[in-house]
Amino acid sequence: MRRSRGSEFGRRRLTSLLGVLALGGLLLGCASTNTVRRTESAYAIGVRRVGGLGRVLVDSRGMTLYIYTPDHQGQSVCYGMCIVQWPPLLLSGREQQLVTGTGVDRALVGLVRRANGLLQVTYHRWPLYTYRLDKFPGEATGEEDDMGLWQVISPSGQPIS
Repeated sequence: MRRSRGSEFGRRRLTSLLGVLALGGLLLGCASTNTVRRTESAYAIGVRRVGGLGRVLVDSRGMTLYIYTPDHQGQSVCYGMCIVQWPPLLLSGREQQLVTGTGVDRALVGLVRRANGLLQVTYHRWPLYTYRLDKFPGEATGEEDDMGLWQVISPSGQPIS
């Protein structure tokens, strides 16, 4: 059976389209895991008024920062699936410069080395995290954790529940 030139072109086009869709799906799948490594070399920790919580710490994008109450002695115990939902605030890049905004007590800012060797930003010895389901600056949907394990943190370094 002889194929027409049009049907061959259509088949190639469909094959190309399927390849692009598959690649896009792979890339989208990677993006949806909320990569925990950031590419900026300078990080700002600032303060922002959030809902009924008052003034809380936020990252350079204005996203609310959280602490995980089981973290003890400044060491993170959030690994595996935990960091998919709660990405740690990490330093990366060559300069690894940390910038703080108005209202942040620079003396309370620190770093802790995670098991994988990456540096996580801490505040008053609490490792800091963002929440994957917070989509816009000023949201604090992670505060709705009914077990109270995740809390926002005040500029004084105290958890706010």
